[in-house]
Amino acid sequence: SKLVQLEKLPIPSDVIINDLEENPELVAQIINPKSGTDLVGRNRFLVQIMNGSTYDADRLYYLKWDGQLTGLHEHVFKNPGHLISELSIVEVNGKKHLTIKEKALENVVKLLNDRSNMHCVGYTHKAVLKVECAFNEAIALALDSLPEIVGDLGEYLYLLDDDQFERLIRLSGDETSHRLYDLASFTRMRDFTIAYKIDADKVCQDNGSISLLDKLDQIEGRFPNRSIRDRILDRINASNGVKLEKDHLFVYFRKAKTSRDPEKLNKKLADMWVIDDDGNVYSVAERVNDLSLYDRRLRDLREALSRPINKLDFLVVAPKSEVVRVKRATQEYLEDLVR
Repeated sequence: SKLVQLEKLPIPSDVIINDLEENPELVAQIINPKSGTDLVGRNRFLVQIMNGSTYDADRLYYLKWDGQLTGLHEHVFKNPGHLISELSIVEVNGKKHLTIKEKALENVVKLLNDRSNMHCVGYTHKAVLKVECAFNEAIALALDSLPEIVGDLGEYLYLLDDDQFERLIRLSGDETSHRLYDLASFTRMRDFTIAYKIDADKVCQDNGSISLLDKLDQIEGRFPNRSIRDRILDRINASNGVKLEKDHLFVYFRKAKTSRDPEKLNKKLADMWVIDDDGNVYSVAERVNDLSLYDRRLRDLREALSRPINKLDFLVVAPKSEVVRVKRATQEYLEDLVR
């Protein structure tokens, strides 16, 4: 019935064309700069408002909301309204940019630090990660068993709320998907723990972690984490002891979002425009490396942008009773992978 309702709705791109009289590709570029910005032209500020590198609308909203809902009040950015009042639109070299007053840079640093802390303390808390692992696997199994429905849902799949998504999972005939969804939603996986993980803020060239992560990133397939899990399971079950099933072990691998790359950091700095006390407009990238103009606010801003916002790279979740076997098998698999 939900599918029938969705089929009667107009396609979002048609709404943009017919009702808003706008180009859907332009809207896509404003929302997602990775799709290219050749159509944005002089209205660069629209991208900076929607998906900027520092104080975009999404970040100002979700940090306050998530901090209140999780009880992590110390990481709630206290006054987004004040920061917004310090923003303005200024045209530079034929392009309009979102600019901020120099005196408000300290608020920007506070916002970036709160965001980094929220990722480390909240979004990548071990309890959250365990649930994410089971939930992601439940969704993947459900989507695999509903190829026709998923294909028909198309763009609307990403618009479903939590209750609708649960109904989609229940609609699938995969019993493992149902069990994993219940595990993630209600028991909070008390009998499971993180048996092995690699954090982005701890990797370095000397211990070989970088080459290891590159190897993991090269694994092909729709769900590379399943391939990794199966190889680890093979090693575990080849030894004596209780055999583990596929729904007893979860592997989660994703590239950490960090700004340590100098090129990426410079792009973010170049996208920040500031109005000084005399009314002059400048790009942060123009001054941050100039020692004669290098003040504390710009230094703190650069450091805040460089902090990892998602320190997770790779983890394996397993029953608490099997941690030793799982950890040993994972280490052996990763050693073989590098070799």
